[in-house]
Amino acid sequence: MQIVGIIVDGEEILVIDANKGEHRVTKPDELWALVRRLSGDETLPALRVTKRPRTELDREEIDDAMAR
Repeated sequence: MQIVGIIVDGEEILVIDANKGEHRVTKPDELWALVRRLSGDETLPALRVTKRPRTELDREEIDDAMAR
């Protein structure tokens, strides 16, 4: 697992994993479950999500990180 981005866009949460691609969830508890499943570690503590407007620059940064 290599999460390179978590984007909140309205009601949708987009999690971008460099190895397993994009995953979309709609509820915070689904986000935690997804991160735990991707990592294979069910004991991970809850994460904090910071909301900010999505920009085209965000997408470019994520694409660059996934290319590494």
